[in-house]
Amino acid sequence: MNAPTRDLFKTAPEVSEEVDRLMTRVREHRSDEAICQSLRAASLLIENAAFEMARHDNAKEVSRLILTAAELDRMVTEMEHEE
Repeated sequence: MNAPTRDLFKTAPEVSEEVDRLMTRVREHRSDEAICQSLRAASLLIENAAFEMARHDNAKEVSRLILTAAELDRMVTEMEHEE
């Protein structure tokens, strides 16, 4: 995604700035560490969304998000152990 993430996070510009920094780092360095940091950030964002959704949304959708975040965490763990 080359478009600024600000469009995605209109209510939290500090979040989009952090995501932009991570994305830039991955593009520039293409290191496993940068990739793992991006996956961790994605996992945290998804987990936070699940927590917020749990207040009023379908439990099935919340569960899917939690499982997605867990899968990203597992991927990071596997990548770190491969090094």
